Amino acid sequence: MKNKGRLTLIGTLCLALALAAVSFMAACAKPAPAPTIELKIASFQPPLHKSSEMLENWAKKIEEETGGKVKFTLFAGQTLAKAKATYDAGVTGIADVVWTFAGYSPGRFSLSEVTNLPGLGFKNSTHAAQALADLWEMFPEIREQYKDTHVLWLSAAPHRQLFSLEPAPHIEDLKGMKIRAPGGLFLDILTALGASAVSMPGGEVYMALERGVIDAVMTNIGYATDNKFYEVTDYHIDFPLSGGMTMIAMSRNSYDSLPSDIQAIFQHQKPIREYYHRFFDASLNTSSCISFVTGAEPSVLAGITSLSS
Repeated sequence: MKNKGRLTLIGTLCLALALAAVSFMAACAKPAPAPTIELKIASFQPPLHKSSEMLENWAKKIEEETGGKVKFTLFAGQTLAKAKATYDAGVTGIADVVWTFAGYSPGRFSLSEVTNLPGLGFKNSTHAAQALADLWEMFPEIREQYKDTHVLWLSAAPHRQLFSLEPAPHIEDLKGMKIRAPGGLFLDILTALGASAVSMPGGEVYMALERGVIDAVMTNIGYATDNKFYEVTDYHIDFPLSGGMTMIAMSRNSYDSLPSDIQAIFQHQKPIREYYHRFFDASLNTSSCISFVTGAEPSVLAGITSLSS
């Protein structure tokens, strides 16, 4: 009986020690680190464009503020999705984040594109963007048009101007001219003015101007200088024809899967928006834009004649 009682006691002690050891190891064990969240950004702009630099700065800031929990890869220059398919890449999840122009999706964002109408008198892109933000808050019908993605922010580009092979100092001079525009509302505006509106990918415009396939391109100075349209045109015509609207939007599934603390970081990126507006506001001044966008001296436009309406 004594031996049996001793064995029972030893067994109880061994079990208690085993349980204590398990509890100790569980208390000391560190939880496995959460896997890094890998996100793909799709942009139609080329890698060296200033908007690509803006996106890289935006991504880097989020990576830092999340303590490395989020990691971005930028696919610039239409390498993940063609320009007109960029927004849909965010809808389908091909891209987690998209940077695109509303004009590449004609009619899809018709309510917010009201800020693109000519003659509204916006002083700069910051002014236009504030009007757009106010409309976004006031009208749920506008937000409904973006329901397929989670919009991080909308912004406005400066008004479009013309880089042309021929002088056209007056609006009526546009009649019959073959002018390339991004699409959608921009084509409608040119058609209403009597021009022959042409839609073609941005990468084909330089050669089309060089060969005389088109007479002019409707764009802002930032895009024109970045693509060196001044090399193949003779006239810069400052008509306040239309603005432009850009966005950064996320795949809804990608955004909804983020922890709430990381979602909050995505939603508060005011410094990047201010940088973006500074870039486009520089576009309203030819010399400052060339310096800001390319680092070149204003003399690169020495051979082009500037006209204004």
